[in-house]
Amino acid sequence: MAGLRCPRCRATLGAHTRTGTRFDRCSTCRGIAVHLSILRKFGPPGRARSLWKELGDGSPGGMCPSCDKAMVASPVRGGPCPLLLETCRACRLVWFNADDLAAFASQRNSLWHKVPSIAPKGAAAADPSDEARIVVELLDVIALAP
Repeated sequence: MAGLRCPRCRATLGAHTRTGTRFDRCSTCRGIAVHLSILRKFGPPGRARSLWKELGDGSPGGMCPSCDKAMVASPVRGGPCPLLLETCRACRLVWFNADDLAAFASQRNSLWHKVPSIAPKGAAAADPSDEARIVVELLDVIALAP
């Protein structure tokens, strides 16, 4: 995703890889762009498709970092923290605002009771929606990246 521009501040996004997950981050506002193919790495087949479908309806968002067309802004339902994600249907790109990433990071230690994959051994955990789970697992990797 070379040459991408931040939909918030228009700065050039820098490519990053963390534990095999590639994403592009704005060095100015810290927002992150992730391609749909990356989301497919998280969870069983169909989970990314379900998230993509869920995010298809929404209000107009910012401009796509890749093609400069308007993205669609949609909330992720059933998750441990509120997230408004923007998607470019043409480029198959998902944009995470830095504010949403900060909200996730601040709640990270209290999420174990809602997300089985990060629950302490023996703790009961609720079952979030597949849409929420894929985002939480992805953010668990990218939210803590430098």
